[in-house]
Order: sequence, then structure tokens, then C-alpha cells
Amino acid sequence: MNYQELNSNCGGEHQRKQFRDYLTRKNLCITSITALAILLITSIGFNIFQSMSPSCQNLIKVSFEEQRTPKEAKPIYNETQVIECKREFFLFHQDQNHVCEVQNILIKNDTKVIVKGNELTTVLHIFSLEVYKLPQEIFVEFKNLKNLIVNGNHLQLIERETFKEAKLLEVLRLSNNELKELGAKVFKFMSHLKTLDLGRNKIERIDGEAFAGLVNLERLYLSDNNLKVINSDVFYPLLKLLFLSLENNQISKLDDDVFMKNTQMKSLGLSNNTFKDLQNECFHYFDNLTDLSISELRISSLDLNGTTVQTLVMRNTDLRNLTLSNFPKILVSYGTPIEFLQFIISETTADFSKIPNWGGMFYNKNIRFLFRFRQEIATIDNLKKYENAVRAYKMVPELDYRTIDGARYVAVEYVSRVHPGTEVYLINKFNNWQSLENAHSQIDSFFEDLDEIFAKHPEGVHILGYSQGGLLARGLIQLYRNHNVKRFVSLSSPQGGQYGSAFLHLIFPNLANNNAYELFYSRIGQRTSVGNYWNDPHQRELYLKYSNFLPYVNNEILSENSTQYRDNLVRLEKMILIGGPDDDVITPWQSAHFGFYNETLDVVPLQERELYTEDSIGLKTLDEMKKLEIITVPGIIHIGWHLNVTLIDQIVVPHFD
Repeated sequence: MNYQELNSNCGGEHQRKQFRDYLTRKNLCITSITALAILLITSIGFNIFQSMSPSCQNLIKVSFEEQRTPKEAKPIYNETQVIECKREFFLFHQDQNHVCEVQNILIKNDTKVIVKGNELTTVLHIFSLEVYKLPQEIFVEFKNLKNLIVNGNHLQLIERETFKEAKLLEVLRLSNNELKELGAKVFKFMSHLKTLDLGRNKIERIDGEAFAGLVNLERLYLSDNNLKVINSDVFYPLLKLLFLSLENNQISKLDDDVFMKNTQMKSLGLSNNTFKDLQNECFHYFDNLTDLSISELRISSLDLNGTTVQTLVMRNTDLRNLTLSNFPKILVSYGTPIEFLQFIISETTADFSKIPNWGGMFYNKNIRFLFRFRQEIATIDNLKKYENAVRAYKMVPELDYRTIDGARYVAVEYVSRVHPGTEVYLINKFNNWQSLENAHSQIDSFFEDLDEIFAKHPEGVHILGYSQGGLLARGLIQLYRNHNVKRFVSLSSPQGGQYGSAFLHLIFPNLANNNAYELFYSRIGQRTSVGNYWNDPHQRELYLKYSNFLPYVNNEILSENSTQYRDNLVRLEKMILIGGPDDDVITPWQSAHFGFYNETLDVVPLQERELYTEDSIGLKTLDEMKKLEIITVPGIIHIGWHLNVTLIDQIVVPHFD
């Protein structure tokens, strides 16, 4: 009887007795091998045979427990012997066969592990490992090993040389251990590794060079740890990373360039962390991102413009403003109070009649949609086409439009169409961060453009100014001698000043109303446009002392130009002030109508302010001459004013007739 026959026929008691007798005749050392181990080994198809040297008289124990392995893996369990001898643990293969799994290996911290004489290439799965670190010797001759699973053990430490001999490893799973940190270059020898699972540990710190050498890593699991800080360069070596899981940690911030080298990323999990905001710059580097999970985050806005996310999961967040550049196929937003959804449309092929079934999205009846278009396709015909398609969804109450470069382009196109032959000019300056340039510098720059326009149109011009631009346009009219402006439309502009800092969180993240004056009422603060019209009702004395723009153009501080400031406004054919109670930036929103707070933060309307009663800049005169019109439009948030087609069509354009 050969060994294969012996093993396959030892199912009954007689066969097992035959097997024991056979081993005894071969002088094998089996005295410490339990009956349970023999029964198990024979039942799962193991062949155990090996002549022992005399040194094996101190054989301690070989312990196996029943294991359920895939059927296709069973044939691989051949010619394997596991022996623990003199506190040395040997695992080797006589015929160089490949083992799929070896489980339930009990190794103590004082046990020396030697693995030799094999070409293990598939999976080594070890659990019940009672050591705090993996012995380096275990990989001495595992030079062809590709998969190692050491989940659910007590590992606390990975040393720099631990995986020195596991250079061909492709999958390493170390989840559910007790790792607390990852030191520098601990995986530096593993250039073939594609999957690294470090989830469900206690990791608090990852060295900036921890992942050095993992140039082919595709999947990284770091979920369910205690991470609070992620070094900005920690993921730089992972040039081929496709999947990253950071869920269930305590991460509060990601640097703008943390994913700069991970341009191939397809799936990113950030759920259940302590982020208060996620900068748009974090996502700028993703050309292929398709799956994003941000559930349980306390962020209020998210800009995913430029990404191609197809699955977006954002359950139970504080998210109110969301910007996308495509329609995700799956969008789960239950428990998220989305109020404003903005789409960046760059192709005319976008089909709004096929909005997918987004779980939870349309249960929020207060949601507003804004569609931004590439300038070339931002025509009125296209706007109406998209509007008609989206209004088919009766849950959508508000639609606003503007172009990718700003609503001004749509306004230009619209006014030109309604008034054929009328020249419409766009002064496109001081966009984005440049808008913080101080008010006087911006107005001086506009003078150069207006000189040419006024000279070309002596019959007069109309001016439309939006947001801060409306206040600067008013200052420009007051400062420009002998202007020929006929009508001035101010669209949601802080004409009375600003006392609300929420919109400044990206520029001044720690700024609050009650201490903003310390910045704005200073020489440095007066170099910013916001500081020029910051109007703190509790710091009236400082406002008049330091502010070098708003109190002057309001004639709250008299100067040699005070008469001109008043006369230039009175010369207008008409002034139209437009604002609304749902504006979430201009504070108070009545500032768009020259209303403002008193010291108790009650809003005083224009007609009750000294600015009006004393007719400091001619507003009372304009009102009495029926040249001042105050218009309130509810239901439009601040960025929605850029161009609401209905607003422009029914309110703005008629004033230019």
C-alpha cells in the first residue's frame, strides 16, 4: 500500500489502526500527536509522513482544528508536515507542493519560527497567533509567497525588516489586530504588493514614509482605526492606488494636496470622520473617481466639480450645498438636508429628462437647483430646454442658471437678445481671490474702462452690479466726475454694509462676527474689500475711525468730495435696489436696500436711518422724485442671483427699456 492509498482508505477504525501501525513500523515520532489531530488530518486529506531525527524526542504538540476551505483548495493540501520541536516550529513541503491555507498555528512569543524548503505561492492564512510581532524568520524562504492573511491576532508592531523576504507578496491582510502605528518604510521591500488591509486596528499615527516602496499598491484599507491626522505626503508613493478606505476614524482635516499623486483613484471612503469641511482642491487630482462615501460627516458644503463620481453615498450628513459636474447613477442622501444643488454643464448632450432615482434627494421639498453652463452653450434656448426638462420633476421648486465663467455672460447674451443693436459691455476684473483687493484699487481700475465707454456713448449708459460689484458700482458712480449713467441696478449688494462672516470661512476660517472688527478695523484689514464695508454695529467708533470706504461714500464722514458723492447719485435717472430674505450671504439681507442693524441688532429700514432722513447721499431726494425703487424677491439664495432667468426677464431687463 502506498502513501496515497493509505490516506484515502483510512476512513474507518480499521484503516486508522492500519495507519498508526504503519507509522510505528516506520519509527515515526507520534506519541504527542492527539487522536483529534490524526482524525482531522485524515478527514481533510492530509498525508503526514516524515522520518524524525533523534532530536525529535521532545516533540511538544501539533494542533489543528476543523477548517472549511473552498473545494477547489482541498487538492492543494498534499505532502505537508507541521511539527513543533524543541520550541521550534517547522512547516515544510517534501515535494515542493503549494499549500493554500495553514490555519490555527499556535505560536508563543518565545517560540522561534522556521519555515523552509518550500515554494508556497498562494495563500498562507494564520490565526490564533499569540505574538505581538511577526517573526522575521517566517519569511526566510517564502520567497514566492503571494498572499498572507494574519487577521484577528494580537500583532502590535511591524518592524522595518519584517517583510524583507516577502518581496513577491501581492496581498497582505493584517486587519483586526492591535497595531498602533506604522513606522517609516515598514513596507519598503514589497514593490509587488497590490492589496494592504490594515483595518480594525488601533492605528493612531502613520509615518510620512510608511508606504514608501508600495509603487504597485492598488487597494488600501485603513478603516476602523484611531487616526486623527493624515500627513500631506503619506499617500505620495502610491501612484497606482485605486481604492482607499478611511472610514470610521477621527480625521478632522485633509490637506489640499494629500491626493496629489493618486490621480488613478476610483473609490474613496471618508464616512464617519470628524471633518468640518472638505476643500474642493482635495478632489482636483482625481480624473477617474467613480465612488465616494461621505456619510455621517458634519460638513455643510462639498464641491465635486471636475470629478466623474457615479456613486455618491452621503447618509446623515449636514450637507446643504453640493456641486457636481455630472449626474451620478446612484446618489443616496437619506438624512441629509440638501438645500442647494449645483450642476456644472459643459456638454450639450446632458439629458435632464433621465434624472436617475436618487434615494432621499427629492424628499427635500426645499431643494434648489442651479445649472452652470460653458459659455458657448449658455444660450437662452438651451436654458429653457433644460428648465422644461427638469420642471417635469414636480419636487423641484427653484431653478437658477449661470455660466461656468459667471452669470454675467448669460445676462450679456440675454440683454443683447432682448435689445438687439444695444452694445453690452462686461468689465471682467477682480474675480475669485482678486475680489479681495481693496475697494479704491478696484474702482480706480474700472475708471480706465469707463472713460472709453462713456466717451463712446454720450447719450448715457445703464449699469448692473451684483453682490460686492453692486457696492463698487455705486462708489464708482459717486466718484466719477460728470458721469453719464442713467439707470443703476444693484442686485443683492451690501449697500448698507456687512455684518456676517459665514461666507468668509474659506478665507478666514476662524473669523466670527464678534471679533472680526479686530482684523477689519486695522491697516491690514483695510487692504481688503470686505474690510472696506465691514459695519460692526457694536464698534461704531472704530468703524468711523478706521474704515476708509463705506463711511465716506455714505457721507457719514464728511470730506471735500461729500457734495459730489450726493450730487452724482441724484443725477441718476433711476436707482433700483434688489434683494431678498433668503439671501444667505448679505447680512442683514436688508443691506441690499440700505437697511442695517442698530446696536441691539434690530434691523432699521432705510427710511428710518439718518442716511435717509438727513438725505446724506440723496436717497430721500431720489425717493421723493420717484427715482428710487426697492424690490424684494424671496426664494433666491445669494449665488442664485447671478442669473435667475425669470428675475432677469421680468424685473431687471424691463428697467433697461
